[in-house]
Formats: sequence, structure tokens, C-alpha cells
Amino acid sequence: MEEFFSQSDREAEAHRLRSLESMLNCLKQGIVHLDGNLNFVFISPMASSLFRCNPKDVIDKNIIDVLKEPADLQCIQYCCEVLSLGSEASFEDYSPLDEKWYRYNFQCVSSGGVAIVIQQIDDPLELLKARAKVMEDEKLMREFQIIAQTGFWTYDLHKNHLYWSDEIYKIFEIEPETFDLSYSGFLDLVHPEDRLKVDAAYQEHLSHKAGYDIIHRIIVSGNLIKYVRERCQTIYDDKGAPLKSLGIISDVSAVMHAQKELIKTKEILDHTSRLAQIGAFEWNLEDNLLYWSPVLREILEVDMQYIPDVEKGLAFYKEGESRKKVEDVVSRAIHQGIPYDVEVELVTPSGFNKWIRSIAQPKMVNGTCKKLSGIIQDITEQKKFNELLRESEDRFRQIFEHTPAISVQGYNCNREVIFWNEASETLYGYRKEEAFGNKIEDLIIPREMHRVVVDNIQRWLDHNEPIKASELILQRKDGSPVHVFSSHIMLRNIYGELEMYCIDIDISDRVELLNTFELQNNNLKEIAWIQSHVLRAPLARLMALLKLMELKGIKLQDQIDPCEKNIDFMQELNKAALEMDNVIKEITLKTYEIKELDKKMKLL
Repeated sequence: MEEFFSQSDREAEAHRLRSLESMLNCLKQGIVHLDGNLNFVFISPMASSLFRCNPKDVIDKNIIDVLKEPADLQCIQYCCEVLSLGSEASFEDYSPLDEKWYRYNFQCVSSGGVAIVIQQIDDPLELLKARAKVMEDEKLMREFQIIAQTGFWTYDLHKNHLYWSDEIYKIFEIEPETFDLSYSGFLDLVHPEDRLKVDAAYQEHLSHKAGYDIIHRIIVSGNLIKYVRERCQTIYDDKGAPLKSLGIISDVSAVMHAQKELIKTKEILDHTSRLAQIGAFEWNLEDNLLYWSPVLREILEVDMQYIPDVEKGLAFYKEGESRKKVEDVVSRAIHQGIPYDVEVELVTPSGFNKWIRSIAQPKMVNGTCKKLSGIIQDITEQKKFNELLRESEDRFRQIFEHTPAISVQGYNCNREVIFWNEASETLYGYRKEEAFGNKIEDLIIPREMHRVVVDNIQRWLDHNEPIKASELILQRKDGSPVHVFSSHIMLRNIYGELEMYCIDIDISDRVELLNTFELQNNNLKEIAWIQSHVLRAPLARLMALLKLMELKGIKLQDQIDPCEKNIDFMQELNKAALEMDNVIKEITLKTYEIKELDKKMKLL
């Protein structure tokens, strides 16, 4: 190039540069020019004073090598950001050297480098704003690090000097004065099983300038294990050698634990889905793609390589009622946004008939269905079981329905009649159609018993306190009383709802017979009382007279015909009186036994 410029031209250019440099040096602002590798091209005296360096010593040197104090980290970060993004930035900072505030303005220059203009803040109002802004920025940065559980670090590879922000010490749960702040010291805190992986990833990042983003474990106080995520970028010199790494560390323990729980939950969900034979599907109407889960593929007996579509999916449903029902509910779902829940039959490729329950929910956006998502459950065995249960229930219902001597009624949890056999019609006088849907207290319970019956049933429903079997006086349709022995049982139907069944036996004949027995017993007791009390009095007088005659020596033989003198009349009279006395005693004993039996019958 020298041949194109004369000596005078070169001298003029040199003079112009010296004049420009003199002008820049006279400015109150600090001026710094960095090239594309962040090497110093020019630095004014004011800037060199703030950066604590000699202008002649820093030219062609990298800013990372010059600004070595942790306080200068923000300036280096802004330089990297402006250079990489081609943007502008600024911040305010306090200089302890002259106890003044300065504003640093960063701008990308056309040559690919960075220009830094440093201006002292003299305006008191601007100074207050700057101080407030710095304090606010620092506060926000501290709060952000605390909330995000994230700290930043720098690592000078030449000096093996590692810098950590306060939040990193909190994450690692160590005190700054107790820690050897070096790369090897950091590796000692990494979980032994992750140590080689972390070091290899960082070395790979340095040698290939690849991204460094890794999640690994660390061991903190008490052998507690935490998960951290590390990300960093490294600044290189013009020869490609790494100079300084800038990075952040985030505590992601909660996220990792949640992710593990999510994986565990997914495993459990997959396992339970397989046990319950529940598969999932999703139809994306925007790209007309249909997804089937592995369990759904098992239900439909297709492998993972099978590519489903809507037409193939509908073909699985049994021709006729099932396929038409599915087509109808799917059409309403995608055109009207109506979810569905249906039970239909399908036929697998092997020709096996299955019953399935399909539940789906459309996703509508501005009246248009974007997705249809749902589940399909194999309910074939459940259908078979329910069918057997219904058959069994029908058989038992037939037995109870036509049992003539036993009245059976069924009531739902609202005490409304759901079952009423023929014997109930005969016993209470209500036909089935009259009884169905009416409450028990409105049919057969006397008014004075309403509250007690309703409370007893509710306690059974709520607290599982059964009603004891007992004799009751209930009420027929015509209002007449009916004596029954009533037993009760609480069952759950196939839908899990509680139902109460009452088994009533008409004991009116028995009660009438007992009343007849009681009347007869009362009559017998009255006769026995008359016999034991009315007869005993004259008999006692007779026996007393005979005893008196005996004491006075009166002999009946003297007054009797001589031919009958051989008969001892006194002895015969005594004998007859004693026999009558024994008879009366026997009657009294029988009367006592009747009374005791009567007491027992009343207790029953």
C-alpha cells in the first residue's frame, strides 16, 4: 500500500491521528475502542484511570486480561453481549478511586468492534437516579438469583481463578472462607458418579467451542444430594485459546424430583392402564393424524407399526348398531362440540368380539374442533359379569316376586319403592304400579312412627347402623293395622348405590292365636282361683269339725245302724277330706305354672 501514498501523505495521516488522539484525551468522557476479539485498540486516560491500567500497556491486549477484578465482570459481560448481538447497552457504576458515579455506554461499531463511552454523572438529579437505579438493579439481581435459585460464576483459565456469586455459595451450602475456590475444588463437590462426566463436558466445550449445558448432582452438607444445571460461554483469544468462562448455576433439585415423580406416576399410570385395559387416543383434525396408545393397540390387536387413520378406526366397530352409534357421537363431537360416553361392540382382526367403553372430549377453538381426545376401555369381562349378575338377580327376583307367604319390598336411598312382590300386594293392599316411586312412610308406616322410621333408615345409610328385626304393627292401604315380623338388609346395586330390602312375614294369625290362648288362660286362672279359694274354705271347716269330734271322743258308730258298726266313718271322712285337699293343691300348682308361662309368652 505504501506505493500509493507519498511520504507527505503518510505524515499527514499520522498527524491527523495524533490530533484526533489529543482531542479524545481532552474530552471529559472516557473512550475505549475494542476490536472484534475484544482487544484494546484505543483507551483514553480517563478510561485507563477507571480501569486501573496504563494505556500503553493494554493496547492489543484482551479486555479479559486487563479487567481482572470481580467488580469489572459487568463491563466484560456487556462487551460480550453487545458484540454478539450487535446492540447497545448502558449501566451506571460507582468508582471507589475518586468516589464518583459514571455511566458506561456500549455500542457496536461498524468495524466489528465495541466502543465504550464513559461519562461522569455530575447532575445531582441524575446522580440520585443513577444511585437508585444501581441499587434497584442490584436488589433485583439478588432477588432474581434467590427466587430462581441461580447464581453466576467466572473462571479465569490462565490463573485458575474461580469467582462465585453469593447465591452459588447458598446452593452449595458452604461458607466462602471455608472453600478452596478453584476448578478442582468445585469438582470435589460434584457427586463422584458425575465428576468425570462434568469435567469431560467442560473440556469438550473448551476444545470444540461447543455448548456447555449439563445437569449433574452435587453433595452438600450432611451428604444431601442436590441437582444443579450449569451453562456457560467461554471467551477465546485471537488464536482460539480459551481465556475466561462465564456461566450460571441453577438449583434444579425440585424440578428433577418432580420429573422423577412424573416418570414414576407415568409408570404407575401405564401399569394401571394396562391392568384396567384402558387405552388412549387423540385425533388431530388440523393435520388429520390419529394417535393410539400402546394399550389401545393391544385392545385392538394391532402392533406398534400399524398406522391408524379415522376410516380404519371406524372399521373396527361391529357393523350395524355399534358402528352407527360411534359415527353419530363422533359427528356430534366434532361439529357441535358435544362430548360422548358410549358402550359398543367391536371386532378385532382375529374375529374376536369385544365390548368397549369409549369416552371422548372435543377441543373447540372459535367453534371449530381442533382435537378429539379420549379413552377406550375393554369391558368385555365386565359385560359378561354384569350379564351373569343380571341373570342371577332376575332369578332371585322371580323367587321373591312369587313367594306367596313372604312380603319383600325394596327401597332406594330416598326410601322410594323399587321392588314390590305379589305377597306385598296381598299383605298391604297396594298394587305394584301404586307402590313404585312412593316412599315407605307414605305407604305402610303409621303416622306416629314416621319420624322414628325415617331417622333409623338415615342412620343406617350414613353410619352403617342396621335396623334390628322385630315385630311391628304396620298399616294397610285401607288404614287397618297388620302385625308383621320385619327383617331388613342393605345391599349395593351394580352402580354402587345403596338399596334397603324389607322382608315382612304376616303374623296376624299368630297374634290372634296368642290372644285366644291368653283369654283361655285367664279363664282357667279364674276357675282355678274359684276352685282353690271357694272350695278350700268349706273343706277347711269340715276338717276342723272332724278334728274337734275326734278330740271330744264323739264316735259316729254309736249313732249308726248296728249292722254297719264295723265301718269307721270318721276315718273315711278324714280320708275323703284329705283327698279333696290334695286336689285343691294340684289346682293351685297348675295355676302358678299357667301364670309363669303367660309371663314368658309376653316377653316373647
